[in-house]
Amino acid sequence: VSSGRYELAIMKPLGDSDAVNIAAAAGIIVSTIAVVSLLLVVLFGKELTDVIGNKEIFNWLYFVPITVFLTGWFNILTYLNNRKKLYKDIAISGVYKSTAMGATQVSVGLSKLSMNGLILGHIVSFILGNIKLLNNAFSNYNIKASLSIRSIRKMAVKYKKFPQYTMLAGLANATSTQELNIL
Repeated sequence: VSSGRYELAIMKPLGDSDAVNIAAAAGIIVSTIAVVSLLLVVLFGKELTDVIGNKEIFNWLYFVPITVFLTGWFNILTYLNNRKKLYKDIAISGVYKSTAMGATQVSVGLSKLSMNGLILGHIVSFILGNIKLLNNAFSNYNIKASLSIRSIRKMAVKYKKFPQYTMLAGLANATSTQELNIL
């Protein structure tokens, strides 16, 4: 949801240049939401923990913007790779993620740093997965030549129905998934 669901539109354009620009629009939205969420944590983190009724999570709130950023970009990059049918590389990225997550979590767990390893493993896994997929994007798209502010705006307007019609479904799905996790 952090990308405005524009990542779903990456598969639609006929030209790669348009796909790169819609990916950039999604990336701008992800980055903006991550920065805004960081500002909210910095400015209102204590109040948020008061509202939630759990002061122990204050330091953990700083991981939310990082996770939003990395997860949003992972989804965007996955669609860009999917567009070029780089299924093997998408799978390799998944292996990188799983290996990094497991190794980081076990390493931190053995060093007795408590639950920090779970979050750190998640973050490290997305960093490695994103690096793999980003390398593919630069290898398979002419990104420098394709990007322009005008084209990004044009694609965002052209595919504005993606956020209009899929954001609520994405939020509902995220909410129902969380409800299942709670049960």
